[in-house]
Amino acid sequence: MVNAPNTNNVQTGNTETTKDVFSTFKQSSDKYFDAVEKTLPHYHQSVTSLQQEYLQAWTDAVDSTVDYQRKFANKTGINTKVPEATLTAVHNTNEQVIKAVDAQSKMTTAALDAARQNVKTFTNNAKAFGELNNNVMQSWISAFTRKRKSGQHHRYAEGKKRCQTCDIFIEWKGLYCPCCGMRVRNKPRPARELKRRFREYCKQLAVSST
Repeated sequence: MVNAPNTNNVQTGNTETTKDVFSTFKQSSDKYFDAVEKTLPHYHQSVTSLQQEYLQAWTDAVDSTVDYQRKFANKTGINTKVPEATLTAVHNTNEQVIKAVDAQSKMTTAALDAARQNVKTFTNNAKAFGELNNNVMQSWISAFTRKRKSGQHHRYAEGKKRCQTCDIFIEWKGLYCPCCGMRVRNKPRPARELKRRFREYCKQLAVSST
C-alpha cells in the first residue's frame, strides 16, 4: 500500500512552508502589514511636504497681494493710515485667532495621544487575553487527556504547574488555578513528606483490616 503524500507541508530548498489555514493566513497578514509599515514613512513625508507647500503657497499669496495693494495705493495717493482704535482691534483679533489656532492644535494633539494610548491599551489587553485563553484551553485539554501516574517531575521542570483540585498540569504564570481558583504547585512534594503520608496510609489500612 502506497502512502498518500502529505500536502500540508511543501519543501522549498532549505525552507519548509506549512500549508494549513492558520499558517497561510498568518503569512498573508504578515506580508500585508510589512508592506503597510514600509509605506508609512513615505506617507508621513508626503503629508508633511504637502502641508509645507500649502503653507508656503498661502504665505506667498498673502505677501504678493499686500505688496500689490501697497504699490497701487502709493501710486494713486490713497491714504493708508489706520486709526489707533482700528489698529488695536486688528491686533486683538489677530491675537485671538492665534490663540484659537494654538488651542485647536493642542486639542488635536491630545486627541491623537489619547487614541494612541487606547490602541496601546487594546494591544496589551489583547495579548493578556490571548495568553489567558491559551492557558484556559490548555487546562481544558489537559482535563480530557490521559494522566500519567509516574514521571511527573519533568513537567515541573518544563515550567508547568499542578492543580491538586483539578488534578491537572497547566502552563500558567499565576499562583491560582484559572478553573477552580485554588493555589497551584510549581514543584513536586519532598520525598520525606511523601514517605510520611505513605506511612500514615499504611497505618490506616492496618487499623481498618483489624
